[in-house]
Amino acid sequence: MNALKKSFFVVLGVALGLFISQLSLIARLDDHVLLQAQNTAIRDGPRNRDGLNPCSNRHRQLWPSQPLPPPLNASLRYRHLSKELAPRRLVLVGVVTAHRFLDTRARGIYRTWGKDVTLDVLFFTGTSRVSDGASATELPVVSLAGVDDDQYPPQRKVFAMLRHMFEHHIDTYDFFMRADDDVYVKSDGLRVLLQSVNPAQDIYMGSPGFGRERDQDRIRLGRAGVDRYCMGGPGVIFSRSALRRLGPHLNECLSNVVVSYNEDVEVGRCVHRVLNVQCTWAWETLWLFWTDYNSTLTTDKLYASEEVKFALTLHPIKDPSVMVQVHLYLQQLRVQSLLGEAAAVQSELVRTARHLPAKANRFGNRDWLWYRAGLNPQSRHALVTWGYFNSSVLFSTCSRFSVSNLPLSHVAGVNMALEVLLSAMEADGCGPFSPPYRLDEGFVAQDPSSGVSYMLAVTLQKTHPSPRAVRYVARVFLPLLGPGLAHYQLATEPLGTLLHVVVAVAQGDHLDRFLRIYYQVCLKRKTATHLHLVFLNNATRSSTLEELIQSYSKSVTCYHADELSIMDATSLVAKSLSDHTQLLLMRPDLAFTSEFLDHCRLNTIRGKQVFFPVPFSLYTTAKYLAIPNHTPSSGDAGFFLHHSYEVACVYTSDYLAYAGPLTQTKLQLVDQLVSSNLYVMRALEPYLFRPFEYGRCSKLDGQRKKDCIIAQVEAIGSRHLLASLVATSYQLDWI
Repeated sequence: MNALKKSFFVVLGVALGLFISQLSLIARLDDHVLLQAQNTAIRDGPRNRDGLNPCSNRHRQLWPSQPLPPPLNASLRYRHLSKELAPRRLVLVGVVTAHRFLDTRARGIYRTWGKDVTLDVLFFTGTSRVSDGASATELPVVSLAGVDDDQYPPQRKVFAMLRHMFEHHIDTYDFFMRADDDVYVKSDGLRVLLQSVNPAQDIYMGSPGFGRERDQDRIRLGRAGVDRYCMGGPGVIFSRSALRRLGPHLNECLSNVVVSYNEDVEVGRCVHRVLNVQCTWAWETLWLFWTDYNSTLTTDKLYASEEVKFALTLHPIKDPSVMVQVHLYLQQLRVQSLLGEAAAVQSELVRTARHLPAKANRFGNRDWLWYRAGLNPQSRHALVTWGYFNSSVLFSTCSRFSVSNLPLSHVAGVNMALEVLLSAMEADGCGPFSPPYRLDEGFVAQDPSSGVSYMLAVTLQKTHPSPRAVRYVARVFLPLLGPGLAHYQLATEPLGTLLHVVVAVAQGDHLDRFLRIYYQVCLKRKTATHLHLVFLNNATRSSTLEELIQSYSKSVTCYHADELSIMDATSLVAKSLSDHTQLLLMRPDLAFTSEFLDHCRLNTIRGKQVFFPVPFSLYTTAKYLAIPNHTPSSGDAGFFLHHSYEVACVYTSDYLAYAGPLTQTKLQLVDQLVSSNLYVMRALEPYLFRPFEYGRCSKLDGQRKKDCIIAQVEAIGSRHLLASLVATSYQLDWI
């Protein structure tokens, strides 16, 4: 019995050992070895001589590497279909560089377009005679033996690089590209181009060159203006078929056929001699392979040149920092294009959802998407303040810029928002539109946790049914992840809404000035407004008011609420109006323009959004420096009152729903609105401003007088302006 037990445990141990060994064997099988085992029977050649993927993360080191062992079991079944079929990689890009440029130009490429997953990039250097301390060890570098690293033009280096590609990677890739270390390659455009051509044909693609007239005798191409080569700077592409036929003859061309030291000319001569093929000749190649041999590419050229948007390669870019800026700019253009496509899909989704039952339709209301995908603070202190911009100035919460100094992120973001808007409008059948597209003004809010929101007023040129200019107001949200959302309407619709201006008057100090402004902006221009004056604490009515009431009795209404608070008095006015009435809760010490009234109408949406503008306070020096009383152009004109919540634009129904008996101040009203389902839009408003004034502190006492004096001193002028006045011996006797 004991012998039987011993035999049983021996057999069990052997079986477990065999099972564990099989598991370890399978775990050691490399994906590349498996692919090589299968591809031997279904492809036209081995993967490569050493079985490596040259740009995998496991092999980012100096080349060549140690070859992997042969496949242990070629009959193993693959888990994924993509591994079984294992198509060839699209393109291998060989970058000609030198050891002294590995930490600068090469690293700039590797960290920008070289990171694209659709490209495999190798950096080719020669053998450096002096160790220069290059530390770019993460780069996939091929050190070409016997090639002088400092020779220029790099003729031997280019021929050796092509020879290396032929010997090690000819069966792994469909196309091979030779590139300089000062070129930018748009991987997405290159992929689209190469997928449209056949790698089995002999293709020698690039920007055609004939040589300068004074060099014809030296380079001896043959027929002037007929025989051509591909210029090396912007990049040269070979198909697999072309390099397979050219590879065995590269050494012969370098040894026996070289006429000049121009490496791109000699490569073209070798291709013509062996393949009887010349560089591509289509007009399209002139802007696909973009180059400027007179100067290097700068950011000014980048933003001003339309050719940059359509080129596949950009050359030359000597500065790695410019390479990064080019990459960021082109990535923004790519995001802009993708958001436009996503907006078109979103519009199609909304249009299709109209055929669903009401309960099943989650996508038919674009407003639902906008207000729940955007910025939703949970308290008044978390409100995101919107900046304001127009055709001449941008006001942000941190600084002010002129149009010429607008940051690239703002310009690119507005362009993205316009692309999303135009795509959505054309998908909805509102177009077609023709250039130019005029952006009149807008608001912008940035929230790092969600994205960027825009409120835009744009003028578009409609071409059907009759050419005319149409003004739209649009809300566009560009989230950090996912497509942009757009909602729009004709700007003329909300601008015609009757606006009821409610002003609570506790003291008559500013009422006469307010009435003069109201007359100039509203009554004289016959705008759609109605003024409601609520007199508190036995405030007196001036002669100016009495004259105004007699002349415009249908446009001005007065109330007396001596025992009520400001909020209760405002509720008294709101209850006398219909739920669809739009209110502007105003302070009598503020001035405004017609542009502010338009913003109040546009930024208030019943049941969805209320608007709290941030007014602008003018410095006292504005009077003496002839700074206008609106549209401040610099920080020397004044500052925004970020603590102010006194002015609000809201519909009557929304106001009465949250201004209850416990809501006695505007701050309490803001807290109620933020915690509701309404979106509170708080934005800088340069067309709503507090005029300069001083001398009122004498009527106060105690701490109020002290605070008033401090505020008066702070309102004299900016530090920059006061320092400039003192430096120029300006007389400040008026202070």
